[in-house]
Amino acid sequence: MIPALRGLFSKPAENVPDKSELFPEELFRELLTIERKRSERSKRPFLLMLIDISALFPKNGQKSRIMNVFYAVQSSTREIDIKGWYHEARVFGIIFTELDAAGQESVLSKINANLEKYLEPSEVKLVRIILSCFPDAGGGQADIGDTGELFYSRSENKKKTADLFSLRRAMDVSGSLFILTALSVLLGVIAVLIKISSKGPVIHKQIRLGQGGRKFTFYKFRSMHADADSSLHERYVRFLIQRENHGADENKQVWKKLKDDSRVTPFGRFLRKTSLDELPQFFNVLKGDMTLVGPRPPIPYEFDHYESWHKRRVLECKPGITGYWQVECRGETTFDNMVRMDIHYCQERSFWLDLKLLVKTPWAILTTRGAG
Repeated sequence: MIPALRGLFSKPAENVPDKSELFPEELFRELLTIERKRSERSKRPFLLMLIDISALFPKNGQKSRIMNVFYAVQSSTREIDIKGWYHEARVFGIIFTELDAAGQESVLSKINANLEKYLEPSEVKLVRIILSCFPDAGGGQADIGDTGELFYSRSENKKKTADLFSLRRAMDVSGSLFILTALSVLLGVIAVLIKISSKGPVIHKQIRLGQGGRKFTFYKFRSMHADADSSLHERYVRFLIQRENHGADENKQVWKKLKDDSRVTPFGRFLRKTSLDELPQFFNVLKGDMTLVGPRPPIPYEFDHYESWHKRRVLECKPGITGYWQVECRGETTFDNMVRMDIHYCQERSFWLDLKLLVKTPWAILTTRGAG
């Protein structure tokens, strides 16, 4: 057992627990990251409980109400469980090691029963509990919701992160407006040619998954026949992902679009080969659903076939139009390697890395390597 954990919640305190009684936020988040990575690789489960006590913050000296929550939790935890602040003085977390989804109801019922002992009924309603099972947090569902924030790689300086977000957003908006304005005539010509060459709408709208697994409407120029069936692509995606997961020869199965796809129109093949079908995604960037540089947003049925560690590429970064693997190997790599490169980008992303990838993107498009 970690020595620093001994005695946590061992005796009542008069005030809200301080840093000597609970792991501070940064350390607890790092421990959660380590535990998550271990779970993803070993498949050994754990439960994470987040208890939001922000609605019970002291007013008129009522600090005892917050401490009652800690007393209620104390009798429901074990020595091997890890406890700390998830959001300092607002949300604390408990990592129930070696417990799987089957133990969720038992843990939750014990916590709720103890809360009812220590709190008034009206106060119990103010305590918000989120319980997630790893490595299958999200239960394979595309809409992660509140648990999406639980997947991250490292702690970052909050001011630095905010500054980087502002800088990246400014680049996203200015870059998208410039591209859409400069290519406005080309956009119009493409729209007319799509309309002439096949029946159906000019813009293809599709549900994709953004950061945290949140769904959004994704825009592309339509490159397929209007009545195209998505089941063929779903089977293809499932085949590639499951083939790698079962140890198939990676050198023969690269992550690329379907070849000789009968659903694609003749003009659509040209659009795909040149990546011109991607241009409407600059409107997604302006809306804030996407960014210029980031992992590609998956389709929900693709996400459903992901291994637990694959999900990090969706949950850690906002999706982008171009990205690390698109520039470096563009469809000439395996799915697992693509995910590893996306995760690497999420860990190392910076303004200068984004700028470097944006500069290299036109050459990747002109060579059309791996496209089609």
